[in-house]
Amino acid sequence: MFRVLVTGRKSDVVSCTEAISEVERTLCNLSEKHSEVIMAETSLFKSVLLLLSGQKLKAFITLRQAWKLYKKFENRLERVEDLDIRGRVLFGLGLFMLFLSLVPSSMSTLLKLIGFSGSREKGVEFLEACKDTKTSRSVFAAVTLGLYHIDMEPNIEKSSYLLSQAAEEYPGCVLVHWVDSVVAWKNNHVDSAVQKLHRALDCCGEALAPLAAFIKYELGWFYFLRMEWKKAQIQFSEILGDSLSLSSELDEYVKEALAYGKIAEHKEASFETLFMRRLSSKKKTKPSWTECSQPKNDRVFIPHKACLIAQLAGCFAAQSLDNLEFWLKVCKIAAFTPSASKTKLDEDFGSLAQVFLNRKHRELLPFEVIYFLKQHTKLVSWMLDWILDKAEEVLEKVSNNDDFLVEFCSAKMLQIMALSLDGSTDEASEIADEMTNYLCRLPSWGVYLAPHALYWSARAYVAELRYEDAVRVLKQAKKYKKYIFNIRGKISRV
Repeated sequence: MFRVLVTGRKSDVVSCTEAISEVERTLCNLSEKHSEVIMAETSLFKSVLLLLSGQKLKAFITLRQAWKLYKKFENRLERVEDLDIRGRVLFGLGLFMLFLSLVPSSMSTLLKLIGFSGSREKGVEFLEACKDTKTSRSVFAAVTLGLYHIDMEPNIEKSSYLLSQAAEEYPGCVLVHWVDSVVAWKNNHVDSAVQKLHRALDCCGEALAPLAAFIKYELGWFYFLRMEWKKAQIQFSEILGDSLSLSSELDEYVKEALAYGKIAEHKEASFETLFMRRLSSKKKTKPSWTECSQPKNDRVFIPHKACLIAQLAGCFAAQSLDNLEFWLKVCKIAAFTPSASKTKLDEDFGSLAQVFLNRKHRELLPFEVIYFLKQHTKLVSWMLDWILDKAEEVLEKVSNNDDFLVEFCSAKMLQIMALSLDGSTDEASEIADEMTNYLCRLPSWGVYLAPHALYWSARAYVAELRYEDAVRVLKQAKKYKKYIFNIRGKISRV
């Protein structure tokens, strides 16, 4: 199960599924004292695998079976004499109760009707108790509590303490170092986050580390935030290559471009035809994701693939590399190809790729990627200065030429954002004062920049106590209804 969480590879999902099936068959023929606890844990793991393979209904049914088994022990925990078994029950109950308590109220009523019940307080209490047993599931309880205090009930100091303690007690645990890197990143310590990810990869060992796609993706993203474009490109390229199924025309072009830097000249016309169709047709003989485990058919399941391709394209743009246009087109095709894992975010990045295909100057792509993935608040001063310098370089090239109005507004929006985050709201306000006349002239394909620029203008005005100006630009921003990376709700709340 650990390999599945780290690699996301189909072969590991298949192997783990077979192992769980074997355990289930063995447990069916046992009537030992603690077999129900092991069966509950097995069902919990199985539901995760079913979710990964897209079998959501089966996953839900299996989760309910696991919950019913765990629930039996809630009121008789003290009778469980075996400490390790008690730790397993505490972990299962805590995990269920915590996450069930976090579902939206509209769903919680339905879940109660079918037998689920959650309690945040009890969930945390059970997980804390499991952590203190110092048994086989204690480290997972610590990691779960660490994750809980990162986002669900934010307390970064407590999360950092829990994970630092776990790292001392379980120095070889990959998950501890991996989640600890997230805490460092949340604290805007990107350099520390990179170090902790390298530690996690070291703990994987020589055989597993090259296959740890999810950790390598995080590492690539942190390199991206540190503006280490070549290192980020290497990580993203490897992960994208590992995710190819070769079940579509697009994957064949992507594989060739990753291997040789570009596609062969005689294939360019057919790729352009594919781009014009904007849909990647799939082969009729495509097997299901987990149907075969042979190495030649093995691959990694990566959600938000269009986002990954946009990040890779950002690396190409930052380094002024050839073939950027190819990767923008790949992103567009991937975003609009029907897929079970495709999301609105993928579609937005597909549309952003088209925007940059329309733009002559594409140097700001990596910074828009950071911004629209909502990672701009993690940037420290030198990173914000880098964005300011790159935006200024673009402004010098476009110099108020209406043919480059989108590039101009993009640079100005990024400047206002970077200056506001760095505390220079007086300078940001001065730039905002100039923006209104330009935003209203944006072409339809670049209008997405307007509400974002106006939002940051309002932030700068508020910091400078220019409340009337802030209200004015927010009202203007609310007039925009349909655009990619929509922040209408955020604007309304402000």
